[in-house]
Amino acid sequence: MTRHINHSRRIHHAMFTVACSTMFVACHSYSPQGMAPGLSKVQVQAHIGPATASHAPPADRPQVASRLEFARGPMGKHTYMLDFDAQGRLFDWEQVLTEARFFKVEPGWSQAQVQVWLAPILFG
Repeated sequence: MTRHINHSRRIHHAMFTVACSTMFVACHSYSPQGMAPGLSKVQVQAHIGPATASHAPPADRPQVASRLEFARGPMGKHTYMLDFDAQGRLFDWEQVLTEARFFKVEPGWSQAQVQVWLAPILFG
């Protein structure tokens, strides 16, 4: 009888552990949509998970000090670039894998220019 109770407890413990792990993963959001500017990098990553890469800020955005990439794939249709100011606060974000962005790529662009424009993760 004691053996049955211990086995039953182990099963319940394992089920509880799986349920908690699933809930933890589910707490992360897929996208930054709805996040207010001013959140810290730690708050952002607590909301959507760890960044997949870090990049230099775009040259045309002097107010941006750093950029984090959040790729959703390997075959995903979304890669989010989140821009942070000098204090490490969320300034803005954009989804960079869009048809409009693909159509702005011009003949003669270097691979580096395309990587910065679309998403460096695409090129490994």
